[in-house]
Order: sequence, then C-alpha cells, then structure tokens
Amino acid sequence: MVFSKEFFDVQFSFAEKVRALSGMPLENALLGYTNFYVRFGLGREFEPRHPTWQAYLAGLRAAEDAREWTYRFTSRLDAYRRLFPPMYGLSARVLRGRFRSMPLWGQFVNYRGQVKETMTRPFLRSLAQHSSLAGLDECFPFQVLTVGASAEQFYDFYGV
Repeated sequence: MVFSKEFFDVQFSFAEKVRALSGMPLENALLGYTNFYVRFGLGREFEPRHPTWQAYLAGLRAAEDAREWTYRFTSRLDAYRRLFPPMYGLSARVLRGRFRSMPLWGQFVNYRGQVKETMTRPFLRSLAQHSSLAGLDECFPFQVLTVGASAEQFYDFYGV
C-alpha cells in the first residue's frame, strides 16, 4: 500500500508535540511515537542503530523540509524494495572498516563533486569526539551495506 504524504505529516506532528512536551530529541520521538520504523520495513525491534534508520536520520538532519524528506525517503524505499525478492532487502548488513570505499565517501559530495556541508559538518563533529580507532565507522552518516539472495529466490520472485 502506498501511503499519502498527509499520513506521515500527522505522525510527524505527533512526534513534534511529544518532543515539545517531554524535551526528548525529535529523533527519539520519531522512533518511539510514530510508525515510521515499521513503514520503512525495518521490523519491530526499533533498533536506533539500524542502518536504514540511521540513513533516514542523516537525511532528516540535512533536509530543508523534514516532512518532505520523510515522505520522499519512504517513497524511494518502497519503489526500490519492489525490484527485489524480500530476502534481498532483509539480508542487509553493515560492512565495517570499508574506509577506501566510494559508497562511504561519496555521501559527502554532490553530483558536481562539491562537498555537501550538511553532511560533512556532523561527520567532522563526530570525528572530533573520537580518541581511538574504535568506532570510527559510526562517524559516517550513512554506512556501506551489503545484501544478497540466492539465484533461486530471484527466479521465484520474477517467475522465471
């Protein structure tokens, strides 16, 4: 089912009210008081460190319009998922220590090769807080993911 933008706007308004009443960060209110995590297809564990949830939050922090970003994120995620067998997306896991990988560094540049300040500033702030190599992966707003499914799963999915 494709949900309207207004469906997400109502939940976003609720999370903003929760933030105002409780003083909790908006990110926590979105995780704990909306259906976004489930709508993103992430299950019901509500794990704040889930790579897809972190990707959503990174985009949210950089967005000029947080509500529009939320709707676009959901739309793109749904459209992408429809291309693959369910096990393909469910197999996603973070690849740690891929510091030479363009998928990791590419998040900091636009299509013209110019640095995206909205992405680099939080990264550099997080980086400045580290005093060892442990956990440096966590400084990056988006993580490198790997996915996989058997050929048979693809054949079944596409009816081949």
